Amino acid sequence: MLGNGMINRIKALLRGEGEKGEEAVRLAAAALLSEAACVDGHFVNKERKIITSLLMSRFGLNEAEADTLIEEGMKTADKSTHLCGFTGLIKSRFSHKERVSMVEMLWEVIYADKYLHSYEAKLMCHISELVHISDRESGDARKRVITRMVENS
Repeated sequence: MLGNGMINRIKALLRGEGEKGEEAVRLAAAALLSEAACVDGHFVNKERKIITSLLMSRFGLNEAEADTLIEEGMKTADKSTHLCGFTGLIKSRFSHKERVSMVEMLWEVIYADKYLHSYEAKLMCHISELVHISDRESGDARKRVITRMVENS
């Protein structure tokens, strides 16, 4: 059960108020990554490991911090009715290059199971549009993820 403090933080984040620091950005990223993992109806351990690794690498977190952030991100995403609060924060706080990197991170989570579900494809189109990343740039990010998967198998 979420406490009132967490609920108020979520509401403030989605309204674009309150915390504008690194914590809010990390929470928005974790929520988007969690949504990408869950949108197909299956959240598998491999997706969680990839999200943990991505959050550790991107934000300099240790494993325990990343795990806590994933839990908060999942709760935040579950309570949200739309992605605009998360993507708006990413769009306003990340450079264009960082937004492309975020899209690539999302593709990594989606391809953790080596399968692209139609819900995942729609989610990526929607998120890419909201963070002002072109279809071409998102497609290039997707190709980089697929190439790494092939090289590492």
